[in-house]
This record gives sequence, structure tokens and C-alpha cells, in this order.
Amino acid sequence: NHKVEYFSVDNASNWEAGKTTSAVLDKTAPSISSIAPSGTIITTAANVSAYFSDGGSGIDSASASLTWDGTVLTGCTASASSISCPQTGLPQGSHTIGVSVADNAGNVATSSAGTVFIDSLIPRVNSQLPANNTWINTTSVTYSAYLADGAIRGVWPLAADSGINKA
Repeated sequence: NHKVEYFSVDNASNWEAGKTTSAVLDKTAPSISSIAPSGTIITTAANVSAYFSDGGSGIDSASASLTWDGTVLTGCTASASSISCPQTGLPQGSHTIGVSVADNAGNVATSSAGTVFIDSLIPRVNSQLPANNTWINTTSVTYSAYLADGAIRGVWPLAADSGINKA
């Protein structure tokens, strides 16, 4: 806290009553604590958000912004501790989320540490052996299938019903 006392005197030696003003020094940028979503999500709609704090002059909520692969998101709501941007139609694949926020003293914090992978494509069996409704004459059957997931993330190992009718 810096305090300045001041007054004025004119050429006729008239003195103004003393006045005081002060200024608070804040050279520390806000802290960004989390960015969401993260990891893998299975929908193309998400609430993109970030949380932040400032122990000095406080957050300038009008300065807060979020980016998706470098493009500023719109339709956001910001407060003194967070920003939230509901989004739809997000594209498949890997993406980077960035956040920028300033405090009331003009110190700016940025981060592009948020990463998210969108995989909303449903996996499918493209072909299988034996073919559907094939007659067999043995109780030992080898089943194989070609699984696909739109070349996004891949598929888990095949899960099949082991209750084969051996009549």
C-alpha cells in the first residue's frame, strides 16, 4: 500500500487542506486452477470451462476468455472465479483448450494446458466368420470378426455371448 499526501498553495499563500490518496501494488497474475473437459469424452456437446483465482486486485471477469484449438469461444459466462462456454457440434479427435484471464491491475494469466479427445462414433462389426445363420456340424466353433471405430480411438477386444446352442 503506497500512500501519498498532497495539497496546493497559490501565489497569495493560500493553503488548501491536505488530501490523501493511495495505490496498492499488484504484480502477480491470476492463478488458473483447472480447465474442462479433459481426457476422452463421447459426445460432441460439452460445457467448456476454466476456474481461476487472484489474491491481489481481484479478477477482471470481462477479460476472461476460452479458446478451442486457438479460436475464441462465444456464448460464454464469466464470474470472478470461472468462465463457462456451452458448446455443441464439436469435431472428433484431439483438441486444445486455452484460457486467458486478467486481474484488475492488468496482470494476465494464460494457459493452453487443457486437452480433450472427442470420440462419439459408435464402434461396429464390419464382417464376421462364420456368417450369420450359417449351419455348422461341430460343437467347437472359431468366431472371428473385423471391428471398426471410424479410425478415431479403436475398439476394445471382442466380447461375445458364450451360450452357443449345441443342439
